Amino acid sequence: MLNHIKLFQKAIDQNHDAIALFNGDGDYIYVNESYVKRTGYSATELIGKNPKILKSGYHDESFYKNLWQRLLSKTSF
Repeated sequence: MLNHIKLFQKAIDQNHDAIALFNGDGDYIYVNESYVKRTGYSATELIGKNPKILKSGYHDESFYKNLWQRLLSKTSF
């Protein structure tokens, strides 16, 4: 089982897609290098923080409400 976990972690780390994992409170617990490059924040700056630190000011409150509803209900985008 440990080999499978290491293989999975390697696949995420080397993936060109930006990948982030969150805890039950919605805070970052893991980000891969692609996510770091896309956001401009280091992993250290993100881990333990809420993704609202990325809020650009370009979207209204209903956008974020809908986004979180979909994330929490596991509805695809």
